[in-house]
Amino acid sequence: AQNKCEIDNAHITFTARADNKQYMEGHHAIPMHHQNEFTHSLDVYANIICLCPNCHKFLHYGTNGERKRVLSNIYDMRKDRLMTSGIDVSRDDFIDLAGK
Repeated sequence: AQNKCEIDNAHITFTARADNKQYMEGHHAIPMHHQNEFTHSLDVYANIICLCPNCHKFLHYGTNGERKRVLSNIYDMRKDRLMTSGIDVSRDDFIDLAGK
């Protein structure tokens, strides 16, 4: 994602001293605690999104209505990659799993 927030690439954070790039955090869209519900690994690039710290916290602690809209957009961006990685999930199931 070129060190840009995948929810909003205009979000700016601080420069990380480790690599001198904008600091971002990785987030499993479908959390790893759902692994037993899938035959293919959830710990794959298709299921990990690049987020600014604010958006990362939003996905964990934001209100359900706001998160549902954002998770729907993430699904649209990632559904083909997820399918290619063997993670076959509908939009509704994705939103449900990602929101837990």
